[in-house]
Amino acid sequence: MLKLSNVNVLDLAAMKRSQEFELELLMQLITELTLLLFASFNHNANPASSCTLPAGYLNNTVNPVINFATNNRLLSAKSALATANNLSPSESNKISFENRSTEQPEKPVIHQSITKVFNGFRQSYGSLNCITVSAIKAAMIKFGQTPAEVYQQVTTDNEGFNITMRDGFTLRLSPGELQQATRASGFIGEDKKMIGDANFMYAVSAKRAQLENNDGHANRSYANALRSLDDTEHSGEGLKRLGLTAYMSKSSAQALANGTLGTLERNGHSVAVINGREEIYGTVGNAPRHGYAIALG
Repeated sequence: MLKLSNVNVLDLAAMKRSQEFELELLMQLITELTLLLFASFNHNANPASSCTLPAGYLNNTVNPVINFATNNRLLSAKSALATANNLSPSESNKISFENRSTEQPEKPVIHQSITKVFNGFRQSYGSLNCITVSAIKAAMIKFGQTPAEVYQQVTTDNEGFNITMRDGFTLRLSPGELQQATRASGFIGEDKKMIGDANFMYAVSAKRAQLENNDGHANRSYANALRSLDDTEHSGEGLKRLGLTAYMSKSSAQALANGTLGTLERNGHSVAVINGREEIYGTVGNAPRHGYAIALG
């Protein structure tokens, strides 16, 4: 039996906590060294991202699901969008889409906007849709938070939404598809309005994926298209499905670290890089050091 006559129990507890902390630091160091070693072999390639989670990012977060059904009937398009933006049906008249010029001047990047985009919405732990998430975040910084700013034109009626992208691609989205995408995205965060805007862009991205038969099976159904976004995707695909090909250019981790807006893929994960810092699951990360970089200019 252990004798505690000369040892304070609180001291033992403190020693245990210290040992656990040192062990955690050691495991994090081993993980970082492993990731760096892996990256040294493939950081120059155009990678596919499967959103491998970094050590320490697992938790039991429950993804919110927005219900668009009322009395077993599908809501109108405008009411569905109001719900996606966490507005009551009576507030739906506040939603208006207007034409936007493709020659819209670049908006200045300010710290308040950056903070909002970092934690306003984020990818859920365990989901694999980081390519689309990082693209939406970068687009929000470049053009503005709302779909009306990111796309060239968005119009709505009781039957659905008509979207014209900046590359001229057009599509139609139904309220039911917006509902499916909101459930599938798993977006969480601190800004309900931004989550709604992000869900709309996610729904549109999935619709384009369906029309373009992403991964060779997305055209079978909208559900298949949503699954194709939550799977291994290639660098730049998220930005292209937002219609932003003309704004994309190959870059470097150093350029992004110096302040160029863009996305970065490495070690199976894609992040937005804003004002030289990586967005890591809703938090401000470090400056990027390596990876496949795309500038959004």
